[in-house]
Amino acid sequence: MLLRLAFPLIFLAAIILFYPSLNYYFLQDDWFVLNWVQNSSLISLPQFRTDIIYWRPISMPLFFKTGQLLFGHNPFGLHLILLAIHLINSFLVFYLFRTLKFTMPTALVISLLYSTASFHFVPLSWLSTASYVIGPLFILTSSIFYLKNKFFLSFIVFLLALASS
Repeated sequence: MLLRLAFPLIFLAAIILFYPSLNYYFLQDDWFVLNWVQNSSLISLPQFRTDIIYWRPISMPLFFKTGQLLFGHNPFGLHLILLAIHLINSFLVFYLFRTLKFTMPTALVISLLYSTASFHFVPLSWLSTASYVIGPLFILTSSIFYLKNKFFLSFIVFLLALASS
């Protein structure tokens, strides 16, 4: 019963805190990535580039290209996707700590602290920092698979984390 009530409240708290981030337009590096993906094919996006200092094919070009195909130049949908991933991450934090045998109340408090931490405002507001939301999705999932002795799945998801962060 506690779990059924706790997560809607945790999610509601996070949504209330981070709702303003849904209204931000594209900022700074977002324009670079938008220009990059506008005339690129999906196949070319994961390739290494020599004119940038990072390689994050999932959380940068693929995320932006998908957003461009679905929403055009409206950033609201991308922000909504990131907020949804953030809520999933909040649940995964809870699940990870339950897997580590923490008590239900302790895992819920940890999940609440994670979901409402102020440092999430930047990646939920500035789309170019999506790796700080997408990367933890794969890192948490990989950790859970590892703890469940699903090593192959853990490795595959870990590779996705590397391609995101």
